Amino acid sequence: MKQIIRNIMHQILKGKITHPILKKTIFKYGFYQKSLGANIKKIKIFEIDGFGVLARSMINEKRTYLKEDRLYILWQTVKQTADIDGDVAEIGVFRGGSSKFIVEALKRNGVKNKRIYLFDTFKGMPDNLVREDKRGKGGFEDTSFETVKKYLSSYSNIIIYKGMFEDNYRFIADKKFSMVHIDVDIYNSAKNCLNFFNSHLNIGGIIVLDDYGFITCPGIRKALNEFLLKYKKSYIFFDIETGQGLLIKK
Repeated sequence: MKQIIRNIMHQILKGKITHPILKKTIFKYGFYQKSLGANIKKIKIFEIDGFGVLARSMINEKRTYLKEDRLYILWQTVKQTADIDGDVAEIGVFRGGSSKFIVEALKRNGVKNKRIYLFDTFKGMPDNLVREDKRGKGGFEDTSFETVKKYLSSYSNIIIYKGMFEDNYRFIADKKFSMVHIDVDIYNSAKNCLNFFNSHLNIGGIIVLDDYGFITCPGIRKALNEFLLKYKKSYIFFDIETGQGLLIKK
């Protein structure tokens, strides 16, 4: 019976069943909720104390393409690494929305002693592309170093670097990190980030690699898969439904 109800509901949702009385009956008696009981038992992340208000604020500001599901992974990463020694880094800042989310998440979880290092070209995608990359040169150009610096100017623990990461990581060569967010979309940039932070991530630290599960960014999947072939024993790896890849340093 449940399977029948589920099939009817799917047909209604797809618009293939439009009979008003049937639709009213199904919803009135809660058959939809009963047939999809597993879904209604899930936590509504927007209702989670602290996260919901912050996530909605960042989404409404429209300075990041990340929605609540991927923001929630960042929120959890901040919480899980709060007591791990080391600073925070984000590579691929775009307009600063996810950067602000991270620094605000740190504050709301009582973390006051970490610096946040941000890296971006602020000119869109570079031209160091390989065959697997589907992103073209340019893209994400609707930003600038000046506007992002102003947007984040109220946070004294943020340091921003303009240019390619491999040209600037010398400035953090003596730093250790507890959390790294990599959102670069293309193979070579992801590869360079992973190789650098491999030796700069503390035990228990987490790397969140955005777009690992997105068909629009196969270069990201290639970079992380190659990385894991070399360093799998050093990490616990999660391929998350949100499209992010998660690495936890052992």
